[in-house]
Amino acid sequence: MHTFTTRVYLEDVDAGGIVYHANYLKYAERARTEWLAGSGIRHAQVMVQGAAIIVKSLFIDYLLPLRLEQDVRIDTRVVKSGGASAELEQLIYGHAGLCARLQVELVHTVGGKPVRWSEPLKAILSA
Repeated sequence: MHTFTTRVYLEDVDAGGIVYHANYLKYAERARTEWLAGSGIRHAQVMVQGAAIIVKSLFIDYLLPLRLEQDVRIDTRVVKSGGASAELEQLIYGHAGLCARLQVELVHTVGGKPVRWSEPLKAILSA
């Protein structure tokens, strides 16, 4: 499991100080990016090779609101990894506890078509 932390900034919230729903997706994306970067994989490197790691599907369950200036923790774990896809669970926590649960399916592509994970990506997904 990988843990990423951030804070809720003014730009993230509505007039009531509650995080706008789409920003949960941004937090999750940043956490996935840092997870890969911490394992030595940079999206820019993947793109130079003509490949991409894309979100094929995503389900989010909003449980509690995140609020202005709260510390946020996002835990990311691989649930299942296949030849060209992987299922992740991401849990977003705030001061009050679990605020959102995401189920994310990623696909490795080249030229827009699914391809098997590269060996370095495969190693990260199976770790």
